[in-house]
Amino acid sequence: MSSREPITCLITKGEATPENFSDQASRITETVKLAVVAEISYVQLREKRISSRQLFELALLAASVTKGSNTKLLVNGRLDIAIAAGANGVHLPEDGVPVAALRAQIGSRFIIGASVHSLESALDAKKDGADFVIFGPVFDSSEKKGVGVDNLAEICDEMGDFPVIAVGGIERENAADVLKNGAAGYAAIRYLNDAVTSDLSVPPAVSGVSKLERLRILAAAAAKYRSPRGVPTRSEPQRGDASERDREPAKRAL
Repeated sequence: MSSREPITCLITKGEATPENFSDQASRITETVKLAVVAEISYVQLREKRISSRQLFELALLAASVTKGSNTKLLVNGRLDIAIAAGANGVHLPEDGVPVAALRAQIGSRFIIGASVHSLESALDAKKDGADFVIFGPVFDSSEKKGVGVDNLAEICDEMGDFPVIAVGGIERENAADVLKNGAAGYAAIRYLNDAVTSDLSVPPAVSGVSKLERLRILAAAAAKYRSPRGVPTRSEPQRGDASERDREPAKRAL
């Protein structure tokens, strides 16, 4: 098995509203700081209930934290905000702007991730210029029924070396299962947010050590299973000029 470490994508919780924006912006920014320390590969800002102006302000704060680090910032569905705030890329929902149309406009300067729910959509995203796809839901969650690891394995096999990131019901107990079935890594809301912010994610045997050391222990435990597919590489953007800096994300998992 390859020595490449799994891709990790922390998705923000979507709890920010116009009313609680100040408090949530501080909380999310702190989470992004911890994600950088933990060398999470991607942080995806997915806050759908706030205004465009507030999302821009949040992305600006997050980009100031991830700048120069191995953690890459993606904005969900909003290329305009991603560019203006100096993020590294955008993540597109399956029913969003077509990957091909976006890639034609921005060239190779931004990371484009795409959510998919079928092999056909995954192949289309690959052909149209996405850097990776997020496929799921793989496991059952409180909101959706999972499609299972067999379907994930089929998608990964058909996609070859193209990175397929699993999502949906990912927990500490099953994260290794998606890697063993061919996924390049995994995306999660609760699991990865908890892993970088809460002692609940840490085994009792190590709960007395420092935050940084706990994160390293978690990373080492998950990295027992390696993925054969590496992290996409493109140049990291500056705000207003997305073509000048290296933006290869970290390859360490929790």
